[in-house]
This record gives sequence, structure tokens and C-alpha cells, in this order.
Amino acid sequence: MIQKTLRSLFPTSYILLAGFGVLLWVWRGMDVLSYLMVNLIFILVFLRVAVIFHEIGHLVFAKMAGGNPKRIILGQGHEIWRAKIANVKVVFKSSFRGGTALANFNHKNYYKLRQFWYISGGFLTNFLLAYLTYLLFGFEGTVLTGREGLSISSAFIVANAMIGVFSLFPYRINHHGIKIYSDGLSLFKLPFSKIKKLKDQANTEELFQAFEYLEEKEFAKGAEIYQKYTEVEGVAFIASLNLSMAYLKMADVEKAYELLEACLPKVSEKEYKNYKALVYNNLAWCQLLLKNYEEAVALSKVAYTSHPEELSFQGTRGAALIEFGKIDHGIRLLEPLVDFNFPNSATVSIASYLAYAFHIKRMKSEKKKYLDFVLKHSNKMDPDELILWEHIQERMDNPDE
Repeated sequence: MIQKTLRSLFPTSYILLAGFGVLLWVWRGMDVLSYLMVNLIFILVFLRVAVIFHEIGHLVFAKMAGGNPKRIILGQGHEIWRAKIANVKVVFKSSFRGGTALANFNHKNYYKLRQFWYISGGFLTNFLLAYLTYLLFGFEGTVLTGREGLSISSAFIVANAMIGVFSLFPYRINHHGIKIYSDGLSLFKLPFSKIKKLKDQANTEELFQAFEYLEEKEFAKGAEIYQKYTEVEGVAFIASLNLSMAYLKMADVEKAYELLEACLPKVSEKEYKNYKALVYNNLAWCQLLLKNYEEAVALSKVAYTSHPEELSFQGTRGAALIEFGKIDHGIRLLEPLVDFNFPNSATVSIASYLAYAFHIKRMKSEKKKYLDFVLKHSNKMDPDELILWEHIQERMDNPDE
């Protein structure tokens, strides 16, 4: 775990840059270029630190506004570890690119003002830290030239200023095909948002708990909570979508499919169009479980072409293509998704399809590589993935396949 954490914080590019800086120091001594390299390394490291402070700032300001800090997610990709710190769940992931902070508000009065304070907490924390460091140590404007030597405090100021300013840019990022707003875009849209809609969609403690249950693979407990909200105005669609996911992970395909079909007309509406790809992807996964492979290919195409960068959509698409007989295309999509350092439900499930694909192609060594990984970690798979794995095993055990 420690090694994976360090690899996330300090990727290969950082190590190479640091090594180059050491070589420069040995070869030339601490001249302008050497100082420049060292300052640059400190800025890169402090950018990671500034992201952490940024997310903490969101939660601190949410608490000041009467909210309930719930979670910090640092990075993207596979989960390395999670812990509870000061009653906040911290999740650390394999690729340290950005972060997310989650809080909810039970108090509905002055709701927009509370949201404004919560959203602003990230960049305000970065700017405040930069300013306090400036007051204590001053700022060396030549930190990016190296002409004034080493300047650690100035590197810290630059990193925090960069993260604070960048968070104010209005842009969207995709998470499971759903568009999430940057701080800047959220602040821009806040005055124009209907207060009733904001209050209706405010996350309650119970809905947060349901989300936690899904992550902890206690799908039945999560489903029980989401079921109560499927008729509640403002959250009914999201509750139904998450309920379908709970049923899907429990391998209750009929209930999951029924809910997803009910969600399908909604995604043509402006309010819910961001969920279209996710609904189509989950419908495709249902069809894989039902062995309707032509339908799975058609549905997965909609999700994947909408968001080809979304890894879960890529996985569903690759599995559907393999089942439909487009083996090489499926392999090309799935191979980049398996990281043998992170055995989890997603990587093991994808590896099972790669083992099957190489079985069909009669490529024994490649099949063995993925099959061994699956057999070693099959306990990581969820009930729906185990059903697909059983289908695969039946065909691989059949000499006619």
C-alpha cells in the first residue's frame, strides 16, 4: 500500500526529473540551471499538496456554513486505500490527478449562500495559504528562473496560486459519463439555479449512507434506502438509477432492467441528459447477463461513443464485442484496463473476458496470464460478474468452443 501511494504521489516523470536535477548538481554544481530544476521539482510536489489543501478547504468551509463534511477523494483510477479521519472518509486512488470533496447540508435556509461558501472553500484556502506564506517568508519572483537560488516558500506560493486559479476556470469533467462542474462553473451557475431544485437535490444523510453501502458491497442495504426515494420529487430519478445499480450488482437483472427502462425516456430531457450514457451502459451490461449479445453491442456503442474516455464504458463495450465475435477489437479495448497491481472487481472481471478471448484465439500463454489472475482473485468479483465468469468457464471447459 505504501509503495502504491508513493507511486501515485511521485510518478515516474517526477523521479526522472529529480534524477536529472541531481545529475546537473553533480556535473555543474548549484548554478542557475540546477536551482531552476530543484525549484521546479518543489513546485510539482507542492501542486499535489495544494490539491489536498484545496479539498480540505471545501470541507472546512462547508462545516463553517453548517454542513456535514463527508468525504475527500484524492486522485482517479483504482483505489489504493481508504480511511476515516475526523469522521471524514478519505479515499486515495492510483493516479493523483485532482480531487473531490463531498458534504451535505440539512439546513435549507440561506441554501445558496451555504453552497457558495462550500464551493469557494477550496480556492480560498489555496489563496489564504499562499498569502500567509508570503507574509512570513516573502516571494521570490525569479523562482522559475533559478537566478536567486533555491526558494521553497515561493514554490509553495506558486503551487497554491496555480491550483486556486485553475479551479476557477469554468469547465466540466466526466465521472462515469456524468458531467461534473468545476468550482468556477458551479459558482457561475449558482445564481441562476432554482432554489427549489437545489433543495430537492440536496443530499440527505440517508442517501449518503446508501451510497456508502453500495461502495461497501452491501447492496441490499443500499437498495432498501434508495427504494424509499424513488417517489420523492427531485431525487426520484437518481434514486431509481442507483437502485437499478444495486439490483444489477446483486444479479437481479429483471428488476435492474425494469428500472433502467423506466429511466430511459427521462434521459432525453435536458435535466437528465448527462445520465444517458450511464443508463445505456448499464442496459448493455444487463443484456450481457441475459446473453443478448447483439443488443449489448448496440447499447454499449451509444455509451462508449458518447464518452470513450470512460473506462467502465470501455470495459462494457469490449466485453460485448468479444461476446459478439469481434475478438480483436474487444481485446484492444480491454487490455489497457487490466492492471495486475490492482486486483478488484473491475480488473478481475475484465481479465476474465481477456482470458476467454485468448482462449478463442488459441493463444495459450496470453490466456494463462489472465486466467491465473482471475482464478487467484475471483473472490473480488460481485454476483453479476460471477455470473458472467460462470458463462465464460462453461464455454472454455467445452472442447467444442
